[in-house]
Amino acid sequence: MKTDSGSQAYVTGCKAMETQDYTRAALAFDRAILDSPDSPVYYNAAAVTACLLGQYRRAENLYKHAIAAAKTTFGHDSALVGNVTFGLVDLYQNQGRYDEAEIQCRELLDRLQDSATNALRSRVMLRLAGMHRQRRQLPDAEVAYLQAIEMRKQAFGAEHERVIEILPDLAALYHDMGREDDAEMLSHRVQMKSLEAA
Repeated sequence: MKTDSGSQAYVTGCKAMETQDYTRAALAFDRAILDSPDSPVYYNAAAVTACLLGQYRRAENLYKHAIAAAKTTFGHDSALVGNVTFGLVDLYQNQGRYDEAEIQCRELLDRLQDSATNALRSRVMLRLAGMHRQRRQLPDAEVAYLQAIEMRKQAFGAEHERVIEILPDLAALYHDMGREDDAEMLSHRVQMKSLEAA
């Protein structure tokens, strides 16, 4: 049985990543892309590798190709589009390009309107909350955290651990805002849930 050379090159790249031979991995992923230029997975792997090599412009272009290919192959609201977009958001955040990171998050939210994607949408909202908090835009961070909590409640239920895990971040934000009573109330709720789980 013949295996296509794109997938062989991809496997070679993954093995090189495991041994932290990023230059060899980059070459292998480039070969995979040449053989299968419509594969978002290959573009994404090449983008991650470019980041590790400090090739940020190249990584940005590769992420954009991966997003476009994922939209074409799997649809605008697929989890792969979201995951690849997070890679581009991380790149922008690490470079201090917060406005561009926020634009990517907002565009992703616009594409993910279906309530079935609330789990993914909540991840985007948490990214926005973190960016707002980092930039000291505390009221905007609060809104984003509350929206993420609501999305997770709809996706998982009000008392689910995926909802509760956001509360410490919201409590820390309330502490930053000088809202100690709100911070204490949330911290108490988290403690009570952890005692129930034990």
